[in-house]
Amino acid sequence: MDLTLIEEKIKNLLTEKNLHLYSFRYYKQASDYIMEVLTKESLDLDSVSLLSQDISALLDEIDKSEDTYLLDVSCAGSERKLEMDELEEGLYVHLTLKDKSEVEGEIKQLDQEKLSLVYKEKNKTKTSEILLTDITEARLAIKF
Repeated sequence: MDLTLIEEKIKNLLTEKNLHLYSFRYYKQASDYIMEVLTKESLDLDSVSLLSQDISALLDEIDKSEDTYLLDVSCAGSERKLEMDELEEGLYVHLTLKDKSEVEGEIKQLDQEKLSLVYKEKNKTKTSEILLTDITEARLAIKF
């Protein structure tokens, strides 16, 4: 089984559907092998079902191996981890900083070195400039 080819073909299929691959993994869990495909975009159950059928049909065409595995197609989730190049203005994010502090807010401005984050603290709206090099982890967050 050529996992590199399979991943590339799945990326192409997702691109045709205006979707983006978040992660592709092939791993063993207990006695089962699992091929996991996660999209960056949120999907409803019907969309996941249709996408699973499309990926399954694609795999039938390109994977001629006798290997058996379970296909798991889903979305990465509404609070998925972000890579630094995915940060953009308007996103509501949860940031973990080098000093272990955490902050959650909306990115108002972003350049190559820093971002401007608007957040609430004790019912007051505040803005903070954060150097990108001070961010150790970023993920999407849900605004309540």
